Amino acid sequence: MRDLFRRGLTPRQQEERLERAAQAIENNEQHRELISKASVISEQGRQLIESDQQEIKEAESRFLSPVELAEFVHSVLTHHMPNNLISTSVDGQFDLIGGPGRRDALQGLLTSYPATNHMRIEIARFRSRMDQQRRMKVSFAGESEGVEFVHTRHPLMLLARHLEKVTCPL
Repeated sequence: MRDLFRRGLTPRQQEERLERAAQAIENNEQHRELISKASVISEQGRQLIESDQQEIKEAESRFLSPVELAEFVHSVLTHHMPNNLISTSVDGQFDLIGGPGRRDALQGLLTSYPATNHMRIEIARFRSRMDQQRRMKVSFAGESEGVEFVHTRHPLMLLARHLEKVTCPL
């Protein structure tokens, strides 16, 4: 501030310096305001992330684990098509073989879907893969080479649910 009114400065120079100082003060205030807003936004973002993480944890707790899915499919197929399964030692993984009733069961599943449903294509492809291979390794734990990954919308899972419904109607 001392330099603003220093002797030897013309009134115009003093006015320019005063204007620059006022502009610097205004810029500082704007920066403080932006920092304050950014801090609030950051805190809101952190709260949203924490809320989303909590929702994800709650949603995950409602889903079945890969082991539970494997146990369900294994128990249904063992009951309805016992000659089509060979258990293996790896958790969540077993072998399917082309035993009696498999093709008919897949055909029943296929016809239970409307002709326009995209799952019919997946079921037909799975049936074709089963026809081509005498033995198919399936896993519920994750994808790996040479092993068919079974998830909740996989034709094998749909088959197990279909077989359970057909035998135990609601």
